Amino acid sequence: MPTATWKIGRSTGICALTEQPLGPGDQVVVGLFEDAGVEGYLRRDHLGTAWEEAYGDQKPEGCVAHWLRVQPDQEAPRGAVLDPETVLQLCDALGQREDAEAEAFRYVLALALLQRRVFRQLRMEQIDGRDCLILAQKGMPDATPRRVIRPLLTEEDVARIAAELAEVLDGEL
Repeated sequence: MPTATWKIGRSTGICALTEQPLGPGDQVVVGLFEDAGVEGYLRRDHLGTAWEEAYGDQKPEGCVAHWLRVQPDQEAPRGAVLDPETVLQLCDALGQREDAEAEAFRYVLALALLQRRVFRQLRMEQIDGRDCLILAQKGMPDATPRRVIRPLLTEEDVARIAAELAEVLDGEL
């Protein structure tokens, strides 16, 4: 059974474009980039204003997904908070890709959203011989259900990916 092995680093606390430190409350765009010299995805944090100046509405080359977050105060006590809109955006962006890593990443995100009751499972279908979760977003009865293909992962793979995602999202899973 094939397994995905990839890593995503934590925030450096420095803007990848300006090299300025990210301060508490700063609007930050996190981008995941493909990089031939790195196994998996390379995380780059950007000040929102620097991202807007550099890229505008365009996604930079090699960027597989990006989302907006607010830089936390490192001195403040942390509580585990999941921003569903951010994770939904990431989940949808990964749904546009067709590689095994994005499929696994998206599946674990969908499981986290199911656990937080952002999604509810309507049913399980077979698509091209593979299990597919059919999910509805809570509070959006007219929205088209999302289809999330179950990747070929072991329970250990799912746990490992979830741990990596928790680090990427600063412990928010």
